[in-house]
Amino acid sequence: MPATATANADFADILRRRLFDQAPPEEIVVAAAHAFDGIHTDKPWTKNVWDNIPGTWRSDFLREVRRTYPFHPMLMHLAEHEWATVTGFQKVRSTIRIFAASVYALQQRGK
Repeated sequence: MPATATANADFADILRRRLFDQAPPEEIVVAAAHAFDGIHTDKPWTKNVWDNIPGTWRSDFLREVRRTYPFHPMLMHLAEHEWATVTGFQKVRSTIRIFAASVYALQQRGK
């Protein structure tokens, strides 16, 4: 059965189900979110970078990491909101291919 996203929030879940056998352990997700703590509170980064990037993913970063892990929330924001506007881009099918290729490449590097 083909995957269709009924809402943008469904898309991260579709990716996770299609690409991974099981959900990641909570401690891994929390550790990944906290790895960004320093850069999210750095004043120059906030002024020059974060304040210039659209999206609400920073307001509750841990919740967003839980929703999008192992992918960064900003990458998921791009897939859900920006890429979907490209004419002829089949959101679910095309994006699953992109994310699957990324996961595969990272797994190969880890061997």
